[in-house]
Amino acid sequence: MAGSLNELQKIDLEILREVESICEKHDLSYYALGGTLLGAVRHQGFIPWDDDIDIAMPRPDYDALLDICERELPDRFVIQNYKTMPDDSAPTYMTRVGRVGTLVSYGVANEAKEMPIWTDVFPLDAMPSNKVLRVFQKYHLLFQRLKFQFSTYEANAHQHKPNRPLHEKALMRFREVTRLGSNWNPVEILAETEGIARYFDYESEDYFVNLFGAYKFREMFPKKRFEGGVTAIPGRQHTLPRRIRQGAHSDVRRLYAAAEGGRARPAPLHHGAATPARYSCAWRGER
Repeated sequence: MAGSLNELQKIDLEILREVESICEKHDLSYYALGGTLLGAVRHQGFIPWDDDIDIAMPRPDYDALLDICERELPDRFVIQNYKTMPDDSAPTYMTRVGRVGTLVSYGVANEAKEMPIWTDVFPLDAMPSNKVLRVFQKYHLLFQRLKFQFSTYEANAHQHKPNRPLHEKALMRFREVTRLGSNWNPVEILAETEGIARYFDYESEDYFVNLFGAYKFREMFPKKRFEGGVTAIPGRQHTLPRRIRQGAHSDVRRLYAAAEGGRARPAPLHHGAATPARYSCAWRGER
């Protein structure tokens, strides 16, 4: 049974509210992220064409959520990440909480995939307060991310992404010609990357990064920008949960671009089109 985007968004919210209830019960912090944050600020709900929800959690709270979900998450939901799905052709560093009984078909790179409708939960990993150490850690993690992208190139690369920087085009061409990484194990690379990302203690450092966010280290912020600030978000199409914390509006302006005329520019919070969803999705199934 095919479903509409509006129905898909309702299931997105069902998933998010289940995650939210666990976070509230166990006092875990979580933040709106990406298109979810942009939609909350600019549309007071979903971006009209968005088809998933993104939240982020400090690494200690993220780890606690996964442990608790093993005991408390109802059977109608499933946890998906590189540890629970090691045979996936494109495993994920973050976690997807999927709704059993639904199936989304979406296209990424050269491969069509199917999986339950999901909410993305990204870990926010500590970055050192010391500037020199922060630079070293940044490039160490970027190298790990590049290794992962090479290892999953056929399944994961957005080969026709508009406005791709020249250095990324050069790396993609290098990968296509040399096929470097085609026999690497992406799960092992992600496990190694997580170990490196955990090297610095979250509570002791002043910065964090959403390592596998679309904007790479532009998604690194001082932790103090995200302290407090609980905001109610009334929805137009649906109501997003009341206790999604938004972070700094300046970060929304700086990060998320609006696509107009095929070119990206900084997105004002009060008008204009938002970034289109990453995937073209169709779904089917019963709730």
